[in-house]
Amino acid sequence: MSAVPPGKAGVGSALNDTTREVGGALGIAIVGSVSTGIYRSAIDLRELGLPPAAAKAASESIGGAKALAAQLPNGADLASRAGTAFTHAFNLASGAGAGLALVAAAMVVMRYSREAEMAAAAADEGDEEFVEVPVDPAPVGSA
Repeated sequence: MSAVPPGKAGVGSALNDTTREVGGALGIAIVGSVSTGIYRSAIDLRELGLPPAAAKAASESIGGAKALAAQLPNGADLASRAGTAFTHAFNLASGAGAGLALVAAAMVVMRYSREAEMAAAAADEGDEEFVEVPVDPAPVGSA
């Protein structure tokens, strides 16, 4: 927001809010999709003797597995396996998301460090292109 002229602060704020909200929604969707894929590949239902339709429902989601487990007389094993697969999937997806966030943060820090170094070098050399110029806060056309 410090790079936006005062007359465009509302536009800058709206754009900042929009990108943050879209990024949050997109991040949740991506982490959710990744964790669902990991869950589906991690759950092991082979030794439970479930009919194919029941096994498919249990392997689709933790909710499906828990609902099915509540209906089965020996559903505790299914619920346990589903819980383990879900926890594994959530841990991996969250770790990947945290790793991506750290990489993005490092890239931002490196960019701003580089820009600060370039501005300092330009100021030392007297290069007008990188020297900050004070901006008059009065709107254009005011007396």
